[in-house]
Amino acid sequence: MKAGKGVKMKSETTITQKEVDVVLHVGAPKTGSSALQVFLLENVEALLKSGYYYPEHGVDVNRVSGGHSDIGVCLFQGKYKEAEGKIAKHLAVAQSKNATLVLSGESYYGFPEFFKNALKDYRVKVICFYRNVKDAVPSFYNQLVKRHFYSKPFEEYILAPSSVAENPSVNGDNILLWSKEFKSDFLLVPYERQQFPDQSIEKFFMSMIGVAGGFEFNPAHVNSSYNASSLELKRRFNFLLSQKEMKLNGALDRSLQWFSDNYEEPRMNLYALLNAEQLQKVNDVFKAIYERVYQNVGSNFLWEPEFVVEAVVSSHGGPMHYMYSFPFVAFSAKSKFPEEYAQLRSFLAKASMGKRSDYKVNSLCEAFNLDSSSVDYSEWELLVEKLLKDEAKIPDMLRDVGKYSLDMGDVEGASKLVKKALERRPNGKYIQKLDAHIDMLLKKSREHNLIRQE
Repeated sequence: MKAGKGVKMKSETTITQKEVDVVLHVGAPKTGSSALQVFLLENVEALLKSGYYYPEHGVDVNRVSGGHSDIGVCLFQGKYKEAEGKIAKHLAVAQSKNATLVLSGESYYGFPEFFKNALKDYRVKVICFYRNVKDAVPSFYNQLVKRHFYSKPFEEYILAPSSVAENPSVNGDNILLWSKEFKSDFLLVPYERQQFPDQSIEKFFMSMIGVAGGFEFNPAHVNSSYNASSLELKRRFNFLLSQKEMKLNGALDRSLQWFSDNYEEPRMNLYALLNAEQLQKVNDVFKAIYERVYQNVGSNFLWEPEFVVEAVVSSHGGPMHYMYSFPFVAFSAKSKFPEEYAQLRSFLAKASMGKRSDYKVNSLCEAFNLDSSSVDYSEWELLVEKLLKDEAKIPDMLRDVGKYSLDMGDVEGASKLVKKALERRPNGKYIQKLDAHIDMLLKKSREHNLIRQE
């Protein structure tokens, strides 16, 4: 098997089908598992011709898959005997076809001891992709907001110990356990797409199991991260949504996924939301994780990863800004998904009652063209009045109102306010950066003809 140019493989890693009974793909989370699972599902026959049996499973309307997650569901529910029974059935079918069983599921990631015991009588190879924690954490956050109703801002999420330092899916605990149980049969692949053939995890996986060709490849996006505008719109929706609205959440996900896949936006640096002190804490945690993982399971990596220790770079702490206004996102999605748009608008009209004084809720109502006459601005007006009493704080007021205008999608209005703030405080570094950022947004918006008309 070959990796990208310049990568030195530590050893021969191609799996020989006749020497292995089971190939177990366990993730890790946010390493292209859904794309790989859909690809394998679309190539069941081609895999069988090469001696591999991949049991069929479902996908949702966005082609997102949990793989053979029925086994993982049993594990999370503590139904270990039932999980063993499902595996045994798959093994029986594979043996009847004289094939090697291939199972895939990120839901397996926390259960290495179970799989070691369940498959103790079989020859097993475990494949796990390991992603740079710096890149993985924002991706985890994106997924939480996207599909799990998470509504907290990134800076609150990342600084919570349960998110990184104490999370076994992030801090290396699970990796170490898989290595302990399966030793050299645990193959750890750095998730570095530039090293994969054509930057394709699907083609790389096939090369790992020794399948040279004869399969169909669909390069369409599968469960990719939202762009910044869609992510923030969804986060604000999550203040109103709950598990009871799973169907509606799916409709919103379809709309925002389509928008994210079809409207390019500069890659967001969520770490820019952190101040210097917060950033240092995050870097210290990341460094400790890298060193622990590499010192303990370095021999399991197929090649030496480029990201053993890597600091997160941030120019300043401050709010996240968006290239596309929320009304534009909603209007664009409406053109593609009119039925879903109507459902979301109807839900929002009811769910926002009594909550319109919250700017997050009000911004959603504006995006979906709902009447804002009932909005209570008293709290905002009191803040403005307070700031106006102090001449020195007027630049702060102009800056904050400008940021608010930007969040509401009024880029030109934000520009005027921030430039006024800059006139009063020309040496204000953050105001300067905010002004430059808004100028960049104005330029890009004009290129896409997205400026809101006054």
